[in-house]
Amino acid sequence: MVWPFPAGSSPFRIKGAAYRGHLQYVSRELPGGLPAMLEAIEPSHVPFFQEGFLANRWYDIWPLVAAATPCARLAGRDVGEFLQARSRWQAKQDVKGIYRSFVRILSNRTVATQLPRLFGLYLDFVRTEVEEVEDGVLRATLHGVPAAMAGWFATIFPSYMETILEVGGFDAGPLPLRGPGPDGEAHGVRTVWLGFRMDLRSPPR
Repeated sequence: MVWPFPAGSSPFRIKGAAYRGHLQYVSRELPGGLPAMLEAIEPSHVPFFQEGFLANRWYDIWPLVAAATPCARLAGRDVGEFLQARSRWQAKQDVKGIYRSFVRILSNRTVATQLPRLFGLYLDFVRTEVEEVEDGVLRATLHGVPAAMAGWFATIFPSYMETILEVGGFDAGPLPLRGPGPDGEAHGVRTVWLGFRMDLRSPPR
């Protein structure tokens, strides 16, 4: 699928904290660091990455999604492996910062009410529904995910959430995926839903 928006102009946005985390990870973990990434990504995306990012400002998410493939190639990994490693690293950084209070809340088992707020801190286009399907078992559904990003989200979300839950003391294990399924469109782009099951019956450590 050809993404219809030039870099920086997409209405699908993510907080600058995600970009800052990505660039920190690239600088520390990727062979060749940031210069290698800038050499490998789509040339039209280079000026966007060179502008700098404020943690609390909204930015077009597409260049971040598109960077996964060239970064994985530089790391000598497949895209899924790269995204899993980067997501886990980002989650560990976030629990020291913007999600510090969220991790404390986890010990009170209020994940169901807090998860939508957590994603609202990062994304301005995904709506999250969470329901408890049985005692301690939650089903989370992400709505409004652009179909072109479905694979990215299907890897990022479980890796990130598994790490957040682990830090909170839960042994949730892998988060099984449901979907993707059709979910209409937004801004002329086809969207899908993705669902995940979280088993929180293991008590916090």
